[in-house]
Amino acid sequence: MFRIKHLLLPFFLLALSAFTYTACKHDNVLTGVVQVQSDSVSYLYQVQPLLSSACGSKGCHGSGSSKSNYNVDTYANTVPSLFKPYNWVDSKGQRAINGIDQMMPPDNHEPLTSQQKNLLSQWVSEGARNTTNTPAGLCDTTNVTYTTHIAGLMQQYCTGCHGNAQQSGGINLASYADVKTQGLNGQLIGTITHDPNSSIMPPNGIKLGNCQIREVQLWIAANCPQ
Repeated sequence: MFRIKHLLLPFFLLALSAFTYTACKHDNVLTGVVQVQSDSVSYLYQVQPLLSSACGSKGCHGSGSSKSNYNVDTYANTVPSLFKPYNWVDSKGQRAINGIDQMMPPDNHEPLTSQQKNLLSQWVSEGARNTTNTPAGLCDTTNVTYTTHIAGLMQQYCTGCHGNAQQSGGINLASYADVKTQGLNGQLIGTITHDPNSSIMPPNGIKLGNCQIREVQLWIAANCPQ
């Protein structure tokens, strides 16, 4: 009897390992924070700021102004109501940003770029998880220029409210010249560091990461190279 149990033990452990892998693969899809490898899309540092900028402005789908009962300020309000894990085609968010249903963002807002749509698509294909990783290559403080570093940050965090289509507070951050002006007058650093004497930006989103803030600081210190 002992010999039979001994022989069956490896098969039992193999089955348990397979079960554990399957369970963990989809673990915390809807609620928990997930730690993943660095090449996965980060909800915290990529998806949430993008949705907040593009969709969560005042009067749209932000906190306190949830049109059609959709709110993109938090993960729980975004998944699965707008984005279905592993199902990009049937996600309401996908249908909106591609104009299949009512076009979102609307005409008076900056549309999402192909790169931004691809980012969301990749995130959903990875399970639309509440990931907090810092993606590889997201932060690089060497040779910071507007073209290589700052433009992407502005597009990710800011131009949904401060772009050519919508200039909230009279501020446009869609061009090099405009961002340079805000950088040199001190307003940009004050807002992204959440200085108590400045307006907090993004207003409905998370604060930029320390490394991203450092990129902006280095760029301004170097007189905002293009």
